[in-house]
Amino acid sequence: ALCVNAKFVYLKVRNKYNGKVYVVAESRLSALPADKPKANLANADTKKPNPKAKGGAKPDTAADSYDVLEKFNGASLVGKKYEPLFDYFSDFS
Repeated sequence: ALCVNAKFVYLKVRNKYNGKVYVVAESRLSALPADKPKANLANADTKKPNPKAKGGAKPDTAADSYDVLEKFNGASLVGKKYEPLFDYFSDFS
């Protein structure tokens, strides 16, 4: 079973770099890993941006790594099937 809050807003998001799709509470989007594309090491710039420097690049956040596909309330998730993260109890369903 999966527990959702009927009053929370949920997002269906796709990772921009690996294509994986997740459903997560909007307030927890920042908890998803902030994936970055793998740089081509042959053409990589060896300098790292300094986020503290004036005008420096800001580090990527989780929200920057995901495209929002859908937005809905938790009540709409009642009765939906999902792929569990762990298959411990799959024999009992």
